[in-house]
Amino acid sequence: MIVHSPTQRDRGAIVQVKHRSSGKLGRVSEREVIDVLRARERYPIKNPFMVLVTTGSVEPSGHAIARVHEITVVDYSTLGRVGDVIRSELYEGMNA
Repeated sequence: MIVHSPTQRDRGAIVQVKHRSSGKLGRVSEREVIDVLRARERYPIKNPFMVLVTTGSVEPSGHAIARVHEITVVDYSTLGRVGDVIRSELYEGMNA
């Protein structure tokens, strides 16, 4: 999913969702976190912030990759706040 800034159409976020049928017990691997990075090449967004959303959790090695590449992770524990997370990142990016 692509989310654009309300005032700067060339700025925004790339949101990739990894659904897990086993709910919070489902795990997102390091490889799947790297898939999020590949999305940067496909969309014309200047300096996008990247968000990985999952109904499960992310393996520790995946969290390490996410931190290094500044991918925001929203997992089962914060899923209800995904809109707030994206909104705050968009507005923070506008003020950067």
